[in-house]
Amino acid sequence: MTLIDRLTNESNNWLNACGLEDIGNYADATMLYLKDADESIRIGSLVRAGLSCSCAADCITKFKSDTISKKLYLKAATIYMEVARSSMHKSIRKWLWSLQKAYENFVLAGEASMAESILDEYLSLAKRVQPSSMEIKPRVLKPNAKNLSTTRTDMDVPKKVLDTVNSFLEQKDFH
Repeated sequence: MTLIDRLTNESNNWLNACGLEDIGNYADATMLYLKDADESIRIGSLVRAGLSCSCAADCITKFKSDTISKKLYLKAATIYMEVARSSMHKSIRKWLWSLQKAYENFVLAGEASMAESILDEYLSLAKRVQPSSMEIKPRVLKPNAKNLSTTRTDMDVPKKVLDTVNSFLEQKDFH
């Protein structure tokens, strides 16, 4: 099976979730993203798991629950930290990238002290790797309260989505 076949395969949960998100079906998109994240964790694809978890959090921001979206961003950040730790001795580029993604998700989770800690680690490594770089600070899109309030629906998060989120968040490790 080629890469194109895998990407366009109808059983691709992430791709199907993207389609649902595009049409505004945030509840079902969230559940598919989390299913993809769970499957990705099981097969050891933590980068994809972090992406899917973060996408699920983005969908949850459309509802009236900052608490749940922040928990998912925090989970995504911890997944990316696991990627960073496992990349330390293998790939500096992946290590830096993972730290950046962890930082972004810690910011979105509202975990300022963790974000600062990761930022310090990122900057220390980036200065060693790219000493002449003018801009080494990772880019972060901070959540804008004005944007969040205009994109939210008037609905609470559906129970089936809450159950899926809670089940996903209960996972203890990434192995």
